[in-house]
Amino acid sequence: MFCRVTPLVSGLSRAPNLLWNCGNCPGVRQMQHDISLIVLHRDFATAAAATPQKPPSTARPLRRIRGVEPTNAAEYFEDWKEIVVTGGSGGNGICSFLSLPYTEYAGPDGGDGGNGGHVIFEATHNFNSLNHVSAKITGQSGTKGRSKDMHGKSAPPTVIQVPLGTLFRDQNDQLVKELKRKGERFVAARGGAGGRGNAFFKSNDLRAPMVRENGGLGETKTYAVELRVMAHVGLVNV
Repeated sequence: MFCRVTPLVSGLSRAPNLLWNCGNCPGVRQMQHDISLIVLHRDFATAAAATPQKPPSTARPLRRIRGVEPTNAAEYFEDWKEIVVTGGSGGNGICSFLSLPYTEYAGPDGGDGGNGGHVIFEATHNFNSLNHVSAKITGQSGTKGRSKDMHGKSAPPTVIQVPLGTLFRDQNDQLVKELKRKGERFVAARGGAGGRGNAFFKSNDLRAPMVRENGGLGETKTYAVELRVMAHVGLVNV
């Protein structure tokens, strides 16, 4: 019995149809094996042609560029400046009452407010100009009181370092202070006192006071700050 066989290879599709004996013919088996090898070879060739080789990359990582440090404002020498200094405000006292079982108002327990911070100038060798001193300086404020007789925290002083030989004059051009020695200090503005809570006002006559105090405001003063510059070299016979 014979059957018509069409080759599987696309390149052989134009060849005329062949009649092969479907029996146990060695020639038929050999032809089938050869066709399979041809198809496998064409598949590998097609896959290789579909994925072209990329050329080796010549890209290189960018060279690290050192960051530019931010520059400060232009430094300049300044030996005179007018400043306004304000001390910190005191914290407010509070009105509070101790609460106990079966006793809603067991007694006043409102704490006092903390004191405001002073503004202090200190002489040092670290500076030789007044360009770092701000025109307006304000101290820190104290915190308010709390219940259970807890007082507010007082603010720390604000310390500004200035060169040796710094003069402070008031608005009447009167000399107030001169810092001559290292570590010498000048309290330019004092902070306000903390307000008292209602526990402070308790007395035999007033068992449940409903009064409290607000914290005091700090001092505000204006100074003309001047740096006394001393020459280290003198010219003789000029």
